[in-house]
Amino acid sequence: MRQWMLTLWASAAIVLMLCGCANDAQRFMSADATYKANLQALIDLRPTGAIDDATALRIEVYRKAARAALDEWETDLLEGRESGAAAAFSRALRMIVAARLEARKAGGT
Repeated sequence: MRQWMLTLWASAAIVLMLCGCANDAQRFMSADATYKANLQALIDLRPTGAIDDATALRIEVYRKAARAALDEWETDLLEGRESGAAAAFSRALRMIVAARLEARKAGGT
């Protein structure tokens, strides 16, 4: 239950981040925390059998896309450039969250 609440909070943070209620660094930090919380929830679901091999491969594609977008976003922040990586990250994270919710419905916790 604690992990679920953390994931829910982190997912809510991403919504606030995308609404522009924080500066770029705060949005990046919220995005990074959301990414980590969702991946930890998926890691916890994998041993329960709620995530099959095909879904795990699909999640890995989304994970790589989200990680690449976060890395690009961080580089842009450090170099003081505007970044379009937040939108790419958001798209990938939506797919990760959808896969996590699907796995929970399939019998995970």
